[in-house]
Amino acid sequence: MRVTKLIVGIFLILLSIWLFIHGLLFGIIGLNNLQNIFAGIIELIMAGLILAAGIVYIVTENRDGLGGDITNFVLLLIAGLISIGGWLYNGLIWYGALVLVIGVGFFIWHLCKDN
Repeated sequence: MRVTKLIVGIFLILLSIWLFIHGLLFGIIGLNNLQNIFAGIIELIMAGLILAAGIVYIVTENRDGLGGDITNFVLLLIAGLISIGGWLYNGLIWYGALVLVIGVGFFIWHLCKDN
């Protein structure tokens, strides 16, 4: 589980960097007319939440407690629900589904591993 948390943490950090750049360029600045400023702001909020979750995954990779997994579950659940609520841009729904699967999957995996 340690290596998986490290890989997923790095993946989440890279995903947050991508979402930040995409939200800034296409949502806030407006390089793409298919995405509005509301979707850009949602992407920036999601990038912050996903970055925090990635950092927590990397920091708590050696720990067996549920603290890091509960924190990541809450952070990724909020990011997923925000992205599903921002239905104005279709790409956000896919990012939201991805982070929901990661957050819920790790939480359930850790619960099953402890029993």
